[in-house]
Formats: sequence, C-alpha cells, structure tokens
Amino acid sequence: MFHKAKECYVRDEFGNRYFDLRRADNITGHSHKKLTTQIKNAVSNLLTLDLPTVYHKRYRKIISGLTPSGLYELRFFSSVQEFLLKITSLYASIEPDNICIENFLVNHGIKKGNGIKLYDFTVKPCLDVQKSNSIAWYYNFPRLLDENNIAQADCIVLPALYTGYTGGCAVLINRNLKDLINICRPLEETPAIVFATAIAFYYKTKALQEQKCFEFHNEKFWINDRVFVLKEEYQNEMQDVAASLKSNGIIINTLAPYYNYIPLTLDIHEIRRIKNALENC
Repeated sequence: MFHKAKECYVRDEFGNRYFDLRRADNITGHSHKKLTTQIKNAVSNLLTLDLPTVYHKRYRKIISGLTPSGLYELRFFSSVQEFLLKITSLYASIEPDNICIENFLVNHGIKKGNGIKLYDFTVKPCLDVQKSNSIAWYYNFPRLLDENNIAQADCIVLPALYTGYTGGCAVLINRNLKDLINICRPLEETPAIVFATAIAFYYKTKALQEQKCFEFHNEKFWINDRVFVLKEEYQNEMQDVAASLKSNGIIINTLAPYYNYIPLTLDIHEIRRIKNALENC
C-alpha cells in the first residue's frame, strides 16, 4: 500500500521509497511543482468556470502551430467516448486507424468503411512498429507533434499531453465537417483549468524533449524510447522480475497490459541505478 507519491517516487506505509515506472502520466513525475502550482492557481482564480481566458488563447495558438494550413477546427470533449458517440450520431461509415476505436464503433452498430477518416494520435505506434507493435496501443506518453506527423484525416484525436491529463479529449476536425463541428462544444466553453495544465505539460515536455532516454540491455524486455515491457515469452517470470526490481527500489506493472514508462526527470545517479537493476533482474 502506497501512502505518498512525489516526483518519480512512491512511499509505502513503512516509509520505503521506490521508483514508480508504472504510469504514462508519471513521465514528468508525481506532483510536479510546476504542474501542481498551475492547478492551484487555476482553482484559486476560478479557472474551473466555463469562461474564455488567456489560457484558451495560448492553447489555441499552440494547436494552430500544428496545422498552419488552417484545415482543422479544434474541439474539446469530456472523453474519447463522447467524441465517438457524437461522430457516430452523424455518420454511418467511419474509417478508424486502430482496432481499439474500431471495436468501439462495432459495439455501437457502426461498421468500418470508406467514410470519415479518423486518426487517433493517442495510440500512435512506436517508432519501430515491427519491433514493438503490441506496445503501440498504450504508447501514450508526451510527444510533441508537428504538421509532418499529422495524417490528412477528417478527424484527429490528439494525445493526452494536449489535454493536461485531465481525462478529456482534444480533437482536430476538418472544417468541411460542419455538421459535426456545430454539435460540438466550442473550445471557449471548456473550463480553463484544462488548458492551464495542458500548457504546463506542453512546455515542460518541450524543454525536455531533446533529453534522450537511456538504453538498457536485457533480452527479457522490449524497449522503445521511454516505454518498456516484458516480452510475451518471459511473462511467466513476471512476478520474479518484479520482485527482483522491487528489492532494488523499483516498482513495475504486474497487471496487464504490463507497460512501464521511464520518467523524464531522472538525474544521472537515478538513471544509473534503474539501468543497472533492469539489466540484471
């Protein structure tokens, strides 16, 4: 049982401290001061209200940098499910780019077809698809985008980085889909606290994006950038591997889907300790 989380660590009830590599939103660390300060300020300044603020303008400016051609209109939803339900209420044929959304559509009676092209950047595949295709559906750590990354789709769901990890869903919608745009909530009607935290995440990630992740060598793991997972043929050793790492002060996922994430904020000493443990577990 963990009682406290701070930076890349968690502490148990006995005061023992462990590196926490289990969650994508720990890329920047638990309770990151810059982010918690932003949230506190947002609450104290009533940014939970649905009123246009400077944060709405700053956020729109960041997103417009992704698509300088002006092809898309930005809309914000409370969840991916809300967005999908709205798009399925208008269009009978949707062409998703991954099996997760395809299954959701099928469960709601929508068949995959050559209709509205839907691209989900929240599940963007790893850089080396052939090596780690199974990781792709959980590859949700902060990664900055540019127009070269964005496929010419009708709707583009942006990564959690662009929602401040508040559980919402930011979508770029082709301006030609006016029926869909008209039934979606305008950006300015979304609480500013979402954009205050999203902007903080964005600039924190931008400042650290050149920091190359360390590599470790252990045949039991697939690793790609900041995501690593135990290979299928070794998953029967999961508990032993986890116990070995825990004895070295490191916590990893022992439940499906087993993906782990290396934080951006590690110093040289922490990197050396984690790398040695991963190589020798």
